[in-house]
Amino acid sequence: MFHFAKISTYLVFLLLFGCGQTFNSHSVDNFIGTGNIDISTPEGMRLFQATSVIKNRCINCHTGYHNSWLQYNRDIDWIGSGLVIKGDFRGSLLISRLQNEGSDMPLFAPQIPESEYQLLKEWIENIP
Repeated sequence: MFHFAKISTYLVFLLLFGCGQTFNSHSVDNFIGTGNIDISTPEGMRLFQATSVIKNRCINCHTGYHNSWLQYNRDIDWIGSGLVIKGDFRGSLLISRLQNEGSDMPLFAPQIPESEYQLLKEWIENIP
């Protein structure tokens, strides 16, 4: 009987506190496929690549209002959020945070690779 109680307690604890995931699944539930971004145009492909970087580098750690970023499937959404300034890579809040200028993002992790910065830069500088 004691063995059964011990196993039951362990199973309850596991079910309540550990799902075994190493990522925040709620953050990516709404980001399926291309996220309704039209990738048939160069502008759409740049937006898709940029949002993929953001999804992979930012959203997995953040919950709450950051999940609204998953709904941004147009350039105007990002501009309206105040995170991106059309044509101004260095002036965009999103970039200043990623470059560890004051906010140290990603937190406790190295800066994102230069190739990913380039995708973000190309996107922001070429927003129509």
